[in-house]
Amino acid sequence: MSDGEAENDQADGNREEELHRLLMVAAAGDKEIAERLKAYLVAARGVSAENTVVAWISGLRRWLTFAAAHQAPALPGKWETVVAYIDHLAENCKYATIEIRVWAIARLHLAARLPSPTAIVDVSLAMRRVARQIGTAQKHARGAWLHHIFAMHAKTDQSLRGLRDKAMTLLAYDLSARESELMSLDVEDIVRTTNGNGIATIRRSKTDQTGRGAKAYVALDTMDAIDAWCDAAEITTGAIFRSVNRWGTVGRRLSPRALEYTAKRLARLARLAEGYSGHSFRAGAAQEMIYSGLTIPPIMIAQRRVDERSLIPYLVDGEVEESAMAQMAALQGRAGGRGKRRRPR
Repeated sequence: MSDGEAENDQADGNREEELHRLLMVAAAGDKEIAERLKAYLVAARGVSAENTVVAWISGLRRWLTFAAAHQAPALPGKWETVVAYIDHLAENCKYATIEIRVWAIARLHLAARLPSPTAIVDVSLAMRRVARQIGTAQKHARGAWLHHIFAMHAKTDQSLRGLRDKAMTLLAYDLSARESELMSLDVEDIVRTTNGNGIATIRRSKTDQTGRGAKAYVALDTMDAIDAWCDAAEITTGAIFRSVNRWGTVGRRLSPRALEYTAKRLARLARLAEGYSGHSFRAGAAQEMIYSGLTIPPIMIAQRRVDERSLIPYLVDGEVEESAMAQMAALQGRAGGRGKRRRPR
């Protein structure tokens, strides 16, 4: 396997074992706290999204390491240690990352049924100070528009891996799919309509944790790409997107992270700009819909969004592309062919 497919599935059981191990380290031999943490693990099983569990595990590792290095208890933690931890993180981390790290500490104390040191005002002040120092702006993934995806496809072949990557990137774009949504799809979740297009059933997503499900449109060429991949890989049921090793053997369901590996690898082969990730297909679809003049409500539905503010970064980009200077550059023949006046293909 390659490009991260070797970590194809860090199985749920492995995550549970790692989380249990870290929590027992945090308990530091206190039997009562250890029992509380074990009870929390049982009660919380299946409640949190995969990415949430992964973020908590990562945050716990770092908090335990920092506390041990400073000979301070991780649980219950002291607010002074948390403030020092925040200042330490600010040296190399973005503000959003620091927020997640502090959240991990708060969740640890919640699980142990202990007051969280993160609730102390001094910690809030430390976060505000760091926000002023390093800023809170987040770097967004570069949008993969349809012509970017076609450029990626130009560097693929008709191997199993190439067929899979074509189907994967097109479907990620059509569905405006989050990585976890895309990789959770089974063959049974996508059906062709009488006109050759497809309808996909997304059974669970970040904004639908209870599994009510949502329907999404799949274009004809994407359906053809999915069929080509599934026929070649002899997939008739179960997971659509699976690992392919160097000998062409089809393996298990890909992990959500596989979409990011694929995006980066194909963008590099196509010599596109840096900044592509698994989120690029969702971002690119949003940008193209916005730049094409579609209104916000249908875009919200297509992308299964619940908050209009999540589209603001793409709206801002659009306003810049349509600003007076952008229009002047187009009149002068100095602008690239992006925006409403010339939609790239």
